[in-house]
Amino acid sequence: MTSYLDQNRLDGKVALVSGAARGLGTEIVEALLQAGCSVMLTDVRVELGESQGD
Repeated sequence: MTSYLDQNRLDGKVALVSGAARGLGTEIVEALLQAGCSVMLTDVRVELGESQGD
């Protein structure tokens, strides 16, 4: 049986996530990345957003 993620791949898609430096925004980014999506992160808390790539 194929999983939900396999059936709903986002390969070749791009998402913009605002408020992505922490909390729910970070979780949404992780889910989109796992589904194959390219993601652009934005947030007013620049220092937290920059540390997400570490």
